[in-house]
Amino acid sequence: MSEQTKTIEISALTMQWLHVETPLAVCKSAAGYYLGAVVAEEMMKKYPDGDYLGVGEPLSRDSQEYWGTEQEAMDALASGNWIQRPTP
Repeated sequence: MSEQTKTIEISALTMQWLHVETPLAVCKSAAGYYLGAVVAEEMMKKYPDGDYLGVGEPLSRDSQEYWGTEQEAMDALASGNWIQRPTP
């Protein structure tokens, strides 16, 4: 029996602009749910002067789309059926 491995998608925008690997997450704004990255504790170590950043705060919006529900955004992330934004 083979073991399935789930691939964690990395935010292309945080890699490109900050050179930091951050996993994609479902985030929420007034416009709806989107795929992006949030500030992780590891980032605070790399950018100690970034006291304006709080752990868990939004860092990038990677998806072009917004979804009406969290589940729709989670499904898009799981299926890879979303469009990557070229810039933050």
